Amino acid sequence: MTEKGIRKAAQNPTVLITWLECLFENSKDPIAFADANGNLQAFNKAFEDLTGYSRDELVENKTFMDITPEEYQAFEAGRVRGVFETGASAEYEKEYIRKDGRRVPVLLNAFQVKDEAGQPFGTGVIIKDLTERKLAETQMKDLAKFPSEDPSPVLRVQADGTVLYSNEAGYLLLDEWSAQIGKRLPRIWLDLIADILSSNEVKRGVELSHGGRIFTFTCVPIARGMYVNFYGLDITEQRRVEEERAQNKSLSDALNDINVKLAATLDITDILLKIMEAAISAIGCDTGAV
Repeated sequence: MTEKGIRKAAQNPTVLITWLECLFENSKDPIAFADANGNLQAFNKAFEDLTGYSRDELVENKTFMDITPEEYQAFEAGRVRGVFETGASAEYEKEYIRKDGRRVPVLLNAFQVKDEAGQPFGTGVIIKDLTERKLAETQMKDLAKFPSEDPSPVLRVQADGTVLYSNEAGYLLLDEWSAQIGKRLPRIWLDLIADILSSNEVKRGVELSHGGRIFTFTCVPIARGMYVNFYGLDITEQRRVEEERAQNKSLSDALNDINVKLAATLDITDILLKIMEAAISAIGCDTGAV
């Protein structure tokens, strides 16, 4: 059907009503109508799905306020009254309480409904379920909070070395470099940043010592934004354990060497001297001090 044909058909009240009914029933967005007292008069399947109530339950037992949390009721009553009295539509956010008790965040577009005589009869609402949007907003807020709560340094540095962001732990490093937000890092970091951005590959294992602590950084290039995120990890304790293991292995190797030499000689003096030499070598002492 052409646009001209559609316009002509729409002039036929019967056709227009059929179209509106089809739109109402098949809309993915919930739509509902209520009288001046808030009693539900009509709604589509999407509204039933949103609230979790059947058609009979909604018509016989529920008003808009029955499925509205108490903290929203005074606010919504004022908005609905304004729509009913002035005829001006209103858009606002609220929540509905589903049959299972779960709250659903929604955006309402409320408008005045008139009767056959053209007099205000009640209000209608077109509803947008905000569940996914609210969840995404929460996730974004949590993600934004994450670096600030990290006990290890997190930095964001621009291609020219300008520091765009630092969490609390990162400020200690910036102080050591005499740098700050909005200022550039030392030259050695500029070469590293240029290398990371040009390769557009994550670089791991960049180590830095500060205040008796050892940090390893994972450097993530954000080519589109032309900056690099540095995620630090405190590996001080890990390095201490590794050094202890290396020292223990050295001592163990020395003792094994002694055992070999014990088996090759019976000279007790020579054995004692070799034991002392091996022990001194393992612990790193100066023979003169002994």
